[in-house]
Amino acid sequence: MLLPVTAIWSFDAYFYKEDANRAIHVAKNVTCLEFKPSTTVVTRSDFTTSELDNSTFHHLLFRDKSTSGMTASVTSASKIKISVNGTILHVTADAPITSLQIISASGVQVASLPASASNLTHDISDLVPGIYIVLAQSDNQVSVSKIIKK
Repeated sequence: MLLPVTAIWSFDAYFYKEDANRAIHVAKNVTCLEFKPSTTVVTRSDFTTSELDNSTFHHLLFRDKSTSGMTASVTSASKIKISVNGTILHVTADAPITSLQIISASGVQVASLPASASNLTHDISDLVPGIYIVLAQSDNQVSVSKIIKK
């Protein structure tokens, strides 16, 4: 079973506790983050990997490099679909979506929407133009996708 993977062309990732100003984990030259239920697997451009316990960090930031190479999550297990039509974000799933987060390319959470439906729409017209990462969760499924707000 494949789990969500964020494939990005080499970036630096900084992992933070909820109220921390300093990163508790730093990963340089990362090419892939694989989000598993209890760990996050970090793959670097030299093909080395490491695992971080998800309970040790609250959020992460991408810095110093571009996320423009990211197209979407790679996951055959996830039944969550994320798309944008104009200024409307559409999220559909086989089971009710339990949470939806929109994160800017700099790592700032710009929206956190509690949900309990399998079909959601959200107006993103208030967001400034740019690249955003959408994280949707449903039961034990997770989907991570990049969207571009024009």
